[in-house]
Amino acid sequence: MKMNSWIPQTLILTTSLTGMTLLPLKVQAANIAPVCDTSTTYGFMTVYQNSSNGICPPSPDWSKQMALEWRGGAVGQADYEFGYGENGANDPLAGSIYRDWTNNDKNQFYNWSVDYTKATKTFVLTLEYSPSEIYTRSYTSTLASDQVSALSMLAKVNDKAANYTSYISVDQVISLDGQVAQNGSSPLAIAQFTGNNSSSSDPTFTELALLGQSGTEIKRVQGKFMMNWLGSISPSDAALRSNITMDFKLFDGQKVPESNMAYALLALLGGVSLSKFLGRGQKR
Repeated sequence: MKMNSWIPQTLILTTSLTGMTLLPLKVQAANIAPVCDTSTTYGFMTVYQNSSNGICPPSPDWSKQMALEWRGGAVGQADYEFGYGENGANDPLAGSIYRDWTNNDKNQFYNWSVDYTKATKTFVLTLEYSPSEIYTRSYTSTLASDQVSALSMLAKVNDKAANYTSYISVDQVISLDGQVAQNGSSPLAIAQFTGNNSSSSDPTFTELALLGQSGTEIKRVQGKFMMNWLGSISPSDAALRSNITMDFKLFDGQKVPESNMAYALLALLGGVSLSKFLGRGQKR
């Protein structure tokens, strides 16, 4: 399994030393894979999972760009069922959707999608409950990075929501250059969890992460979402709020390795030829 893939980036360094002319220096940025024991590649995307506990969090080196969160909420304006923005459901309520879960929604798979425009750093998200019930929202990132190359999915059901199920899938990912990652007619990746009355020490969620190959950025992601439950009390009727959620995040999955930063500084301060370092042993 290839853990790190390398793509060229330009780093400009400055110094207070006199008599020295600084030029842009080429260093390498890496796509950083999460540390998980299972991986499967579809097109330009690789899905990572842990077989032992079903929990594979995104790499801590990834920079979060956008978050979506479906919630159990509560009836009417008492609480919202969907949040989005830099921090998902924790963003201002003005960015939320109040759309109660009813028994008509039980075990129904609805379409969702996110489209990203890099030039404006704008995300457009769409939730489609039916051809006549479609919610569209947009969000413009204020973060420094404009790259989107990785994502994570999480389905959570706390013990309080026993016998409720949360589900989110990614069915297709499209890159900026038109590549398509999919798994035939099956989902590319699924996060699904059903609550139970087990001990509080047991996990209450499942999580997986997806990373694009080096130099490839994400333009569009689409999939499905669903909640299911026993009986006739929906998540909104039960006021489950965030006790049942589906969570989706987009990231910049690249990082400039510290070793290359050190080589760049040596080149500036010690007269070391940077090309001697960056020309050896790098993956391309």
